[in-house]
Order: sequence, then structure tokens, then C-alpha cells
Amino acid sequence: MAAEEKKIRYDRETEIAYSKPQDALDMAEIIFCEYDIKNNVFVHRSRFHENIGIDHNVQTMGEVENDDVTILLEDKHKIMEAIEAVKNGIPRVEIECRVLTAEGYRWHRGLYKCVYDKEGNPESAYICFVDIHEKKIHEMELEHRIEREPLTGLLNRRTMEEKVNALSDTENGETAFLLTDIDDFKNVNNLYGHGYGDKVIIGIGKILQQVFKENSYISRMGGDELAVFVKNVPDRATFLEQVETYLNLVREYGREEGREISCSAGISFSAQICFDTMYKQADEALYMAKYLGKDRSFVYGAPVLAADGEEEPVLVKSDIKKVTNDMMDIFLRCAPNSMIFMEDLNTNITRWTAAAVDYFGFPGEYIRGFDRVWIPKIHPDDIDGYLDDIMDTREGRKKVHCYEYRVKNKYGEYVWIHCEGRIFHDDEKNIHIFMGMLNNYGSYINFDAGAEEH
Repeated sequence: MAAEEKKIRYDRETEIAYSKPQDALDMAEIIFCEYDIKNNVFVHRSRFHENIGIDHNVQTMGEVENDDVTILLEDKHKIMEAIEAVKNGIPRVEIECRVLTAEGYRWHRGLYKCVYDKEGNPESAYICFVDIHEKKIHEMELEHRIEREPLTGLLNRRTMEEKVNALSDTENGETAFLLTDIDDFKNVNNLYGHGYGDKVIIGIGKILQQVFKENSYISRMGGDELAVFVKNVPDRATFLEQVETYLNLVREYGREEGREISCSAGISFSAQICFDTMYKQADEALYMAKYLGKDRSFVYGAPVLAADGEEEPVLVKSDIKKVTNDMMDIFLRCAPNSMIFMEDLNTNITRWTAAAVDYFGFPGEYIRGFDRVWIPKIHPDDIDGYLDDIMDTREGRKKVHCYEYRVKNKYGEYVWIHCEGRIFHDDEKNIHIFMGMLNNYGSYINFDAGAEEH
């Protein structure tokens, strides 16, 4: 009888001893288990297994691998990677994942600590999960506020740049960078107020999110300028179809608002990811889209197409429809060695004097789509300022284009030039001719190996 009482007392003490740490773990909402590496099984030391419907405290690796419920599926790879790490002898691994609880999936921090045998081989691992849900949600909300632009909720420029550049070492496929803005947005603000302008920007942002859903970052770069970066572009044609869908939806949005609202877009494709490079290329392409009439897209490096869809040659012979020459001839008689240009804004044909053709190495005196020849010659640091000043002049915000910048001549040198030009209107007060003169201040620096100062 004494022996039986002793056994009962021992069993009771064992039960109490085992239940106390379980109770403590449960009170602290800690999930604790041991991974037996040699036998490839998990032994639960808290009552977590009971909470998720497991009627035994031992799970095999197969059961864990086939369990797509306990850990949120998109986080499960973290669990498997941590297990593999401790099996390979990594002393300590920390992860964050979402674990199923009575309240649904909640964020937990998991700690995996490897235990070694006498020979120093991995024998087991202690695994502990602590509920960090409220703290994690707070951190995520704070991060969202830091990364996002407050008006649209899109990424801000700094975050966009960081995320794009972070992919440079991991992505190998072709990527696309889309830069877009609202045509004549200044008029929208002036006519309907800045509050309505903000509403339009928000609407355009939502359209971008609707069209570019996968593998993309979408950002408000500033003002009415928004950008989309897409990785792993399957083919350019598909992406360009998405761009056209975007432009169509913007037009539809304008009709719904009872306004004429449209956007232009510049596109850069590249397998080499660099935010600055792709942004500048897309910016130049956006300028060309504006230059060709707005409400359209343009791909960096693409030829300008005529109305019939045929590619227009860069070089235009003098017997093709030309710029009106009377004004140019007067200047040439007065200053035959001057670098003067005159552009017909209706035909997109520019005529240059022989002195300019020779010095800059142009393909000829008459050139259609001249910006495709001129912009690549401008120093990268000066392109934005040049484009801004040109657009201000052509859209009437400035009476005279007056700008100093660096341009590469035929010798490969960057030279400082001062350019002055102005817009002349036709009888109906539409912009017609853009005429100007370049003053060459001399060499800035030699950028091409082997090129000589000139």
C-alpha cells in the first residue's frame, strides 16, 4: 500500500512539475518546442499544439512540411529555411512570421537556438516564438508613412530610388521605367484650383495602380510627375499595351470629370538597373512625347514615326518640304559664320547653318526630329535644365529661350555654349517658328579618350 501511494505521489508531482512550465509559457503567450535533429521530430513544450488542433505534442518533419495552415503560407519558407540552418549547425536564427492563433494570424518573432553533442555536431534546437503583433503592426504603419507620399499613398521618390537600385544585383531580366505627367497641368490648377489638381493627381495614381499590378513599384516623384518601375518585363509589346491602356483610362477619367484630361509618358527599357540612368532616359522620352503633341507615349531611343506609320529619316534632303528660308537667309548674309538654327514647329524640321553642321558633326543642313540628334550631345547634368527652359519657351511661360549649357562637338569635347532663341507665331497666333543662335565659349573638358582640345 505504501508503494502504491508513493507511485501516485510521484506521478502527481511529475504532472505538476511538467504543467507548471507549460502554464508559465501559456501565460506569457510563448510557443516553445524542441527540434530533435537526429530523429527529425518536433516536441512541443507549451500547449500550442492543442490550440491548433493537434492532439499530440510530437510532430514529424513530414507533418510540419505538409501543414499549410499553422504558419501563413507566404511565411512558411522562413520556417523551413530556419530549420535547415540549425540542421547545418548555425548557432542562432531569428525570423518573423505570422502564426495562427484563436484571434487569427498574428505576427511572432521566432528564435532557433542550436544545441550540439559532445563531438560538436548539431543535436537539437530549442525553438521559441513570442507574440509581437501589436509592435509589428506599429512598425509597419510607421514604415508605410516614411516610405509613402501623403497625398496619393504611393512611394515617395527616395524610397522608389532605393527599391529600384536594390534590385541591381538580383534581377537579370529586362525592366521598364515609365515616367508620366498630366498634360497642361498648370492650366488645370489655374482653371479649377489646386484642390482639384490634387484630386486629378490622386486619380491618375489609382489608374497606374489599376494597370500595373504585378512586379512593379509606383511612385509620385513630385508635382504631377509619377513613375512606374516594372521588373521582369516579359516582352516590350505587352508592356506598351499596358501603357496605352493607362493613357486610355486617363482620357476616360477626364470624360467622367467633364474635363479634357490627358497624360504623356516616357519609357525606358533596360537590362541594367540604375535608377538615375533609367529616370533620365524616361525623362527625355517624356519630353519627346510632349514635343510630338502630348497625350501619347514615347520610348527612349525609338525613331519618330510619320502619320502613315513609316519611319521618318533623321536627315531630310533640301528638296523635301522645308523650313521657310527668308528669315534665315537674312541672318546668313549678315553673319555667314554664325551658328544659327530655325525650326518649323509644324513639320518638326530644323535647318542649321553650315558652321553649326560642321562644328557639331550633324548629318546635314535639314534635319527632321532634331532633338534625337541634339539631346544626346548635351552634358547629362545639363539636360533637365535645357528641357525645362525649352518647354517654358514653347508653352509661353518665357518669351525668350536663354540658357547656357555644355554640348559635345564632333571632336568629342564638351563645350560651353550660350543659346538664345524665341518663338514666332503665324497669322492665327499659333506657334510656328523657333529660331535661335548659339555662341561657343570654348572647351569644357575632354570626355572621349583620344579626343583633342579644339
